[in-house]
Amino acid sequence: MSAVAAPVAELVPSGTYARLRSLTIYGAIGTVALVIYVIARSGYYTAGSRLGYWLGVVGAVLMLLLMLYPVSKRIPALQRLAAIRYWFSVHMLFGVLGPVLILLHCTLRIGSLNAAVAFWSMVVVASSGVFGRFLYGRLHAGLYGRQRTFAEVAGSADQLFASAALTLGPAPALLAELRAYGLHAAAVGLAGWRRPFALAGLGPLARRCMKRCRGQLIQSPDGRASSHLDLPWETQALIQRYLAAARDSAQFQAFDSVFAMWHALHIPLVALLALSAVVHVVAVHMY
Repeated sequence: MSAVAAPVAELVPSGTYARLRSLTIYGAIGTVALVIYVIARSGYYTAGSRLGYWLGVVGAVLMLLLMLYPVSKRIPALQRLAAIRYWFSVHMLFGVLGPVLILLHCTLRIGSLNAAVAFWSMVVVASSGVFGRFLYGRLHAGLYGRQRTFAEVAGSADQLFASAALTLGPAPALLAELRAYGLHAAAVGLAGWRRPFALAGLGPLARRCMKRCRGQLIQSPDGRASSHLDLPWETQALIQRYLAAARDSAQFQAFDSVFAMWHALHIPLVALLALSAVVHVVAVHMY
């Protein structure tokens, strides 16, 4: 099967679909945040009440169970019980539910010093987890896929450009747009974090390039000019896939180095969270 005839599921989402998806995600996050605020500030319970206490206990247990994922990588018995990808799913699920329950437990109020340390440790670890999930998605093939290599990512971009060159032969202006973007992305990728703003700007630049490509005029077979509406959607999808692949190839090595540093930092942060949570629980029961 050629790259042009790839299944729809493999294609990069269109700009409209991507924006709708982003709005849906942000809307869901905003709705959850609002629900947490309303419940926490409702006055129906306090952090020390029976409900508030058990919200804290369950939330703390879920945060502790996050360690099952890294532990499962080293204990064969856990791998026989469930595949690593399932432990990873549990890790992500508990990484969301745990902080939510802790936020409900404390009613969005911080009292003692030990509670403040435990709370902000949780915020730092949860934020670190979200950032790590972003990096993971840029380096792995799918949610549970193996980590890709730079050679794979760069090879995919080269193959897509070759397919685009065959498809866009009658439209040299479009091909020139793609070539210019690819050369720019490659130069930025070589510079890496020495050009952080250019590296981060490859995504918006790709969207602008796609917009220019859609606006280009192409020649119909009989020589008359036709609008971009005559450009087959498969060809538009191929262009999007190439732009995304060129961006990923340029950003891959920079994200790979950041992911390694993140991984080295995330584990001590989790240990700090566990220690602060234990201190908080002991202090609550002692005083």
